[in-house]
This record gives sequence, structure tokens and C-alpha cells, in this order.
Amino acid sequence: MAKNNKQHTPTKQKIPAKKDASVKKATHKRRVKGTSEVDNPKYANMDFMLSLVESAAKKEDEKVNKKLAKKAHVAKIIEEKDAKKDQKAEEKKAKLEKVKQAYLEAQKKKKTEARKLKAKAKMEAARAKLQPAAQEKKKKSVRFA
Repeated sequence: MAKNNKQHTPTKQKIPAKKDASVKKATHKRRVKGTSEVDNPKYANMDFMLSLVESAAKKEDEKVNKKLAKKAHVAKIIEEKDAKKDQKAEEKKAKLEKVKQAYLEAQKKKKTEARKLKAKAKMEAARAKLQPAAQEKKKKSVRFA
């Protein structure tokens, strides 16, 4: 019985060996200048580290300047829009004022015309009253034969 159990164990399977052995050519990593200095600054060249810091600072300054320029540009655009809006409001206000003045002038003219007509009518009525009734001719009586 013990022999049967050993034959059926799934953990002890034979892995087939590859028939065609492939040998890969070893590729060595090329040394990139500055990596070892960055990894271990104890052995770094002082000039190299200074140039590294300067380049990082320069990049950071460029980034900050770019952000500031963008903010200034946005602020300028907003200011221009506000100025345009204010100008339109002023133009609209001036136009309304002009229309209002024209309307008031027309009303004033209309009132003066009405006053003149009323005064003229009053004068005509007074003149008609003062003139004797003699002007009114009596109707002739016509007799038909």
C-alpha cells in the first residue's frame, strides 16, 4: 500500500527539460553619469552637485514664473472683461439718458403747444364776446309767391 501512495503524489512531478538550450548574451548596464553621485553624495564631485542643485532651482524658478505669468494673464483678461462690461453699461446709461431727455423735451413742447392753443381759443372767445351782435346778420325772410 505504501508503494501506491508514492506513485500518485502530485507534488513530485518531473519537469521536462528544454531541448534547445538558449544562451542569452549578457547585457551590462551602462553607467549613467551622475547616478552614483546622487545615490551616494559622500563620493560626489562638488561641481557636479552644485550644477545639479542649480539646474533643479532653475527648473523650479521657471515653473513658478510660468504660474505667475498665467495668473497675470488671467487677471488681465478678467480686468478687460470687466472694463468692457462697465463701458457697455455706461453707453447704455448714456443712451437711456438721451432718450429720456428727448421724451421730456417732446412733453414740454406738447404742453406749450396745448397752452398756446388754449390761450388762443380764450382770446377768440373774448373777442367774439366783445364784438357787438350787429355783425350777426338777421336772416332775411323770403316769401314765395
